[in-house]
Amino acid sequence: MQNEGLEGNGADVTRAADRWARQLAEWALPNELIASAPESPWILSPNSFTPSITPPDTESYRRALEVAALGGSVLDVGAGRGAASLCLVPPATELICVDQSESMLASLHDDAAGLGLNVRTVLGNWLEVADAVPEVDLVLCHHVLYNVADLGNFIRLLDEHARHRVVIEITYKHPLSWLNPLFEHFHGITRPDRPNALDALEVIAEVGINAELEIFESAPRRNQSPVLIVQQARRQLCLDPTFDSELSGLIKASPTRQIACIWWDRHRQ
Repeated sequence: MQNEGLEGNGADVTRAADRWARQLAEWALPNELIASAPESPWILSPNSFTPSITPPDTESYRRALEVAALGGSVLDVGAGRGAASLCLVPPATELICVDQSESMLASLHDDAAGLGLNVRTVLGNWLEVADAVPEVDLVLCHHVLYNVADLGNFIRLLDEHARHRVVIEITYKHPLSWLNPLFEHFHGITRPDRPNALDALEVIAEVGINAELEIFESAPRRNQSPVLIVQQARRQLCLDPTFDSELSGLIKASPTRQIACIWWDRHRQ
């Protein structure tokens, strides 16, 4: 595990943010590859994100629980089906979840109802709906940043909505990095290796936030079967189902990954 703190000095505030956006854009797939794909490589099934109320053994959960244990409100930005937040209610007493996917939020409502929990959901892009969301005690944002080009403003809005703490979780490297050898194998394409969590931390420092970084190893997703892993990889590789057998031989197991927990405190009443 690694801990780091960075001070934002306010100088040249767009440098790291611009670099982040540029590096992120390099992950775009060639148009001809997308055009030949049997289905969209970007579609994710809600079944891939089935949450568990069993608290995960992660730095991100522990940092969130330090605030949630006092009760109060939690905002989950890019919530999906609530994997990061449902396990915090209780002790937290109020949960607001923001996501761009209507199907994800519908599944989240069903999951919460089954647990006897009340959840307020907000459909939309965080940069567009943040003004409609109230300030809360704890803000969570798990596995979203690599989908955000305008990271500086995204982070600023997370910070402005937190009374006490913001906890962000992302993979240390881009979440599709593990597919890079397979893109080379099937398509002869060399994929990027940036941005990563340190690049995100630089953007956060430019916003003027002194954030902490903790890195830990993740176990394979408990809810993902080998078949589901192969199917998702096949879609992201723009292949058809005839490649599933070859993929299953190349993908031996759901990869263990380094995860970054980035967090900071605010002290407002």
